[in-house]
Amino acid sequence: MKKLEGFGYILKMEELRTVTDNTLINTLVLENSAPFPGYHGNNIPLDTKPNYLFFVTDQKYQGDDIIRKACEIRRSFPHRFDASFGETTMQNELLHFIRIKDLESFAYISHLQQELLEKGIKFHKKKSIRDQALIKVYKHFTLDQFGDNIFRDTENPMMFYLKIPTKPEWPAFEKATAFIKQNVEIYNFDSALGILYGKTITDMIRIFTKEPGVHLLSEIRSKYLDELARK
Repeated sequence: MKKLEGFGYILKMEELRTVTDNTLINTLVLENSAPFPGYHGNNIPLDTKPNYLFFVTDQKYQGDDIIRKACEIRRSFPHRFDASFGETTMQNELLHFIRIKDLESFAYISHLQQELLEKGIKFHKKKSIRDQALIKVYKHFTLDQFGDNIFRDTENPMMFYLKIPTKPEWPAFEKATAFIKQNVEIYNFDSALGILYGKTITDMIRIFTKEPGVHLLSEIRSKYLDELARK
């Protein structure tokens, strides 16, 4: 079975809002209340655990430095978490962040912030935010082939990746997504753009949905190729 593996990023639109409690004084932490806004199934936990958190930093830190420090912290930190990094623009300001997932409680935020602070990571000053934002999150991909030009995430069985020839501009992608959701059998999915770096660049569309089947994913991919070719 063919496998895709490497480093890259996901580009997606989400609503972010300021976390008001359990953070270090005068630091900016954001959360997304709906991590997959285009999907409306019952497989996303709706409890008091944070979905994804964004520790906004005071400047851009090197990605390998962030991951190295997060690995060091995990050796002694008593609670599970996973860290990646990325950026977004909100209120006309470019914000750099450490994206935290798998943290079991909001109560652990300030403790984790303090650990990062002691490793030399400083944070952006707190301000009130609640708005849509185009988010770029850098990550490592490990994908197994699911069908022709279709891959499945090895860690999350609801995430699928459709290979496409080239990366579209976001407005064209959004417009194509809106059209496709009204013209395919499966409309309950969330979509984002992905890029994987290797010997060549692999452009992808990430689809989040439950058990769609190869034929439906192939139909979605074909629709995207048709719609994006019109742009």
